[in-house]
Amino acid sequence: MQAEMFRRILAAAMIAMYWQLWPQQQDLANDTNAVNVADLELLCHIMNFHGADDGGLDDGDLKTDQTDELEKLNMSLSIPSWQERFPKEVTDDDPDTDYCKAAKPKQNCTQAWNKWKKEAAALKHPGSFPTKALQTAAKLTSPAGATARLAIANLLEQANSLRTEYSINVRPEITAAKQVQRGTIQHAIFAKAGDPSAPGKMCAAELQTDRTTSCKADKAAATVCGTALCICAKDSDGQSGDLCSGGTSNTAFVHSGSPNPGEVFESIWTKCGQAQAGKLTSLRLTHLIRAFRARLQTKAHASGAVVSYGTAPSNNDCRSENNKGCADFTLLSATKASSEIKRQIWIDDLESAAETIRQGEVSLAKKKGYEAKLKRLLAQAHRLDKALSHEEIPNVISATQPHPTTPDSKQGEKCRQHKPKKTCE
Repeated sequence: MQAEMFRRILAAAMIAMYWQLWPQQQDLANDTNAVNVADLELLCHIMNFHGADDGGLDDGDLKTDQTDELEKLNMSLSIPSWQERFPKEVTDDDPDTDYCKAAKPKQNCTQAWNKWKKEAAALKHPGSFPTKALQTAAKLTSPAGATARLAIANLLEQANSLRTEYSINVRPEITAAKQVQRGTIQHAIFAKAGDPSAPGKMCAAELQTDRTTSCKADKAAATVCGTALCICAKDSDGQSGDLCSGGTSNTAFVHSGSPNPGEVFESIWTKCGQAQAGKLTSLRLTHLIRAFRARLQTKAHASGAVVSYGTAPSNNDCRSENNKGCADFTLLSATKASSEIKRQIWIDDLESAAETIRQGEVSLAKKKGYEAKLKRLLAQAHRLDKALSHEEIPNVISATQPHPTTPDSKQGEKCRQHKPKKTCE
């Protein structure tokens, strides 16, 4: 009885295991001719650069905290008569002011005046200063005050120069690095006519009348998506194998009449989307391009060798051939060319994009250096302000006040009145 029950349990377990493994066996069966899976995997990582994270390329403005504080310190060390020109409370901007009546251009002067007004009003809250207080009028009008005033004005000028340098020469390169993702990189992957946001229309590779012509480096293979089509897609001319696994060849090529690169590419893109997009960095893109070049292979043939990507063809081109698929890059081979190669395809475009990203990364490092220098400039200004607060200002005696007398001066006065004077001294 127990043996019979054991046999039933074992049989049920084997049936359950079979049904679990059957789909996997079916998938494996689909991969009998999947000779280009690794080649597509590399292209997937290249194509996913379209959606790579560019968050590290921050092309925003430099932080204004340090510059704002420097301007506030600069106003706090100005002479009292200048500070008295401005209200102590925050008020609306002046559309016109006597100070700017003769200024040219008047608008710039008015903007500066209203900025000074805000800085003067901010002095009501000196809590951010090292001493938590404003300098006295005596210190502001002293030689030490004048020295500190000039020094902090110089620090503020340096800070403003950094901000100008960043805006003119540094920020544009970071912005260009971000924009290359939706420009050069996108066009290299999908072609300029491709629309990554529209299903079925992402890839606009240039299909010709047959696979042989389509899969050359100056036609469909001039784009990354077209290269992927050439190594994966089925067609009606003789290639019926699932070269990149069954999930990537749901639709066959149509070369004549109504070419359908976008429709064929859709299943490939769905699979490639399962790979992580990663970060948008020049080093990563450069490594992927080098990896692609390293996978190019040569097929010797009596009619001429062919340089291809994918399965090595039987002939000297990438014609339709069952269970084989390749992209023909012979046109880019210097050893096969009869003259200088000037053709520009996706490899060249992505190398150019990698250089643009590299320049953006260099500029991003400069930006971080500028931000660090702004912090150092403010720290230096704080030290100057603190040093002035510790400066001892001597009492200045008015010319109308009598000079204090000392014991020696009193004795001298007595001797001048004494006769004879010599015996007094």
